[in-house]
Amino acid sequence: MCIRSSRRPLLVLVAGVLVAGASMLVVGSATSGQVEARLEERADRVEAVLGLQLRQYEATSRAVAGLVRHAQSQADFAAQVSALGLADELPGIYALNVTTRVTPSELAGYLADERASGSAGFTVRPEPSGGTMFVIDRVSPFQPNAGALGFDVMSNPDAAVAVRRAVQLGVPSLSDALTLVQEPGDQTGLVMYLPWYAEQGELAGVTSVVLRGQDFLDALSLGDVGVTVVDLSTSSGARALGTIAPAGMDPDGMSTKRVIEVYGQDWELTLVPPAGFASFAERSAAIVVPLAILALAGLGAWLVAAIVRSEEHARQQVEQRTGELVDVNARLHQALAAKDEFLAVLGHEFRTPLTVIRGFAATLRAGRVGPVTKDVDTVLDRIEAQAAKLDGLVDDLLTAAKLQEGRVEVRAELVDVLRLLEELADAHHGQLGTVVVEATSDLFVEVDRAHASR
Repeated sequence: MCIRSSRRPLLVLVAGVLVAGASMLVVGSATSGQVEARLEERADRVEAVLGLQLRQYEATSRAVAGLVRHAQSQADFAAQVSALGLADELPGIYALNVTTRVTPSELAGYLADERASGSAGFTVRPEPSGGTMFVIDRVSPFQPNAGALGFDVMSNPDAAVAVRRAVQLGVPSLSDALTLVQEPGDQTGLVMYLPWYAEQGELAGVTSVVLRGQDFLDALSLGDVGVTVVDLSTSSGARALGTIAPAGMDPDGMSTKRVIEVYGQDWELTLVPPAGFASFAERSAAIVVPLAILALAGLGAWLVAAIVRSEEHARQQVEQRTGELVDVNARLHQALAAKDEFLAVLGHEFRTPLTVIRGFAATLRAGRVGPVTKDVDTVLDRIEAQAAKLDGLVDDLLTAAKLQEGRVEVRAELVDVLRLLEELADAHHGQLGTVVVEATSDLFVEVDRAHASR
């Protein structure tokens, strides 16, 4: 089909518009992919910071477990916590509590001990149901947490699950997201439980660090993204611990979600970027690149149709030849490497016994084994001559390999032919029979004496 020249600009323009439109989609998709990758990187950071913060609360729980053995009363415990600043060390701590494990048969004596220590009117709430209780008997700060004294945490089904997990596994355990009843409004929090043990090593109770969910998140300093943390493990359904929402968040825009496991609970992290999360370069690329492609399309489109087939054919030929050359070159390198390794091993394996033979010959010649008779001396001469011959053969083998690779260094010099032949005859005396050397005395040749002597 023949297209007249007057219609080609229109076709080029149409092609340019199509290419520019497609490039806008591609660049927009690439920009979106970059933003998603950056959001995933922020999610990694959020997960790491959450883990670090929770380990700090765990360390506080262990400190409380260490204090409780020395606190004879509620007042002693509150004073020691205050002196160490444990409740002030980390943000989001609402209360530090200690529970004591009590069985129904021990309850009367336990209440008497508490009243004797100064906890007047101390009662257990609710009334014991017949099972083991974990009764809160130490709190800090005392206000507004005094009402928690005497509460059996096992009477709360959700708390009981976390306490059992902590006691059975001997590790920190988190409760479900819950409502802090002594806080104004619907304040969501959670509790970290950790078993503590008497001096004899038997379970004495659990410590508990009560956290405000929103304060816990606000202290993370997560930067320029919005973060919502939702506890998926609660018995009543998913519940948000809190949300960080910097200015400019678009709740309906792009976001990324991730579920992580923390101390026995499943949390879902949702990250939302602000409107300016994409960099200037990323935003500009979506506009500048398509315009540049549209401008260049008018110059390059008419060339593409003419040369694309020839370029494709040439490319295929080059790829095929390149692949063949790469394959041949790889096999050649393998063969050369194998040959070099073989020759190196061969030279080493030949020279090792040669060294031993020469050493024994030198020992015999020195008379260290016994008197060196004329016959022994003759035998030693032959041994040393044959060893030298074998050593020369090894050198010749290695030299031949170097010649093939062009690695032999030749040091040529003018040599008298007659003298060279006489030296060769002497060197191979007894191997060639009778050798008669005849040459003029003024005949010289340029050779490498070291190689010619072999």
